[in-house]
Amino acid sequence: MVVLNEMKLVVLVNNWVNKSKCLAEHGFSLHIEIDDNRYLFDVGQSDILLKNAQILDLDLSSIDSIFISHSHYDHTGGLLDVLKHQHKDTNVFVGQNFFKEKYKKVKSEFFYIGLPYKKEDYEKEGAIFHQVGSKLSINDNIVIYSNFKKLTTDSFVVKNMDGFEQDLFQDELAVCIKEKNEMVIVSGCSHCGIVQMVKTIIDEEQKDAAPFKTITVMGGFHLEKATDNEMQEVARQLKNIGIKCVGIAHCSGQSFLPFVKEQGLSYYMCNVGNKFTFLK
Repeated sequence: MVVLNEMKLVVLVNNWVNKSKCLAEHGFSLHIEIDDNRYLFDVGQSDILLKNAQILDLDLSSIDSIFISHSHYDHTGGLLDVLKHQHKDTNVFVGQNFFKEKYKKVKSEFFYIGLPYKKEDYEKEGAIFHQVGSKLSINDNIVIYSNFKKLTTDSFVVKNMDGFEQDLFQDELAVCIKEKNEMVIVSGCSHCGIVQMVKTIIDEEQKDAAPFKTITVMGGFHLEKATDNEMQEVARQLKNIGIKCVGIAHCSGQSFLPFVKEQGLSYYMCNVGNKFTFLK
């Protein structure tokens, strides 16, 4: 494993804003800088991430790769804008069935909530798509996990030849960044369940290695509409599987914070403009 000197994370898109002049929107995007390499995890729903990046003095034309957690519009909407800004071929890592048409069922109506453009539109702007199976190592320090098992049913569906079927979110991915005894796991929406996603990653990473001293999980945990009991149970289980710190963003909802505090976990609020440094 390569020894990393520093990892910097900057929130470019989120539902809540902290930095003056930056803009918020329903969505998520995280700028990841590891030594001399730069990545994007998700791209929000519009070109707001480019505007925020300029305010935060981040050059998005130097991005090495882009990781997309799943194909809902609030995580993919800014992709074409970023690719046009790059002026070069860019590796884009996605999960299986990423290009299926995604909808949300509200009563008897279906509303499209998927990719705003076709695959070929992104490829014309330099996107080189890589579909991830269950696990893909980018290098010794970055591993992408995907193809989690979704345990619940909900109003999210995908279109098929015969109509609609439940979305199993086979395209959902999370990124694990590790060095020495520290690990950071980033998730976009956690439709497959944040606890089981994180547990899957921790079990795999610690299978042939010593336990990590510090494990941080950050991003969207899909808890905005959860009950107090459900949020309390998620916080309890995260602590039980070894999480030390939680970064709350997007669909986690700010109401999750009291339950994180109740478990004695450290926490970050991932407001737009917030910067976090690890491994220093």
